[in-house]
Amino acid sequence: MKPTLKTTTLVFAGGALGTWGRWLIGEGTAWFVASSAPSGYSVWFDPTFLMLAIVNILGSAALGFVNAHKSFQTDEKRAFWAVGFCGGFTTMSTLAVWNLATFSLISVGLVFAMFAAGIVAYGAVNKWSR
Repeated sequence: MKPTLKTTTLVFAGGALGTWGRWLIGEGTAWFVASSAPSGYSVWFDPTFLMLAIVNILGSAALGFVNAHKSFQTDEKRAFWAVGFCGGFTTMSTLAVWNLATFSLISVGLVFAMFAAGIVAYGAVNKWSR
């Protein structure tokens, strides 16, 4: 993909849409945890971790779809959906900060489980969408 004004604009627009989607999921997750989790902090009911798991696994699946499906094979569509949307939707920096803030054997295990689930989601959806 050549970096042109058009593809750069599409990456920016896709990234804005993906980031907005991540924010919506974060807000929904915070509301869900606040309304249904037991009182007291638990890494299992941490809204940040739940949001991270949802967006990173869904984003990996979406990237698997976009990379394999024949209707996304143009540079413009890949710029918007793969680089922009999936790049803005998923987040590694928040995951790193969360893991540092909650560092424990459980949080490290959850991060590895999230990576494994993301890889499986990418592979399964990529294979299915061919």
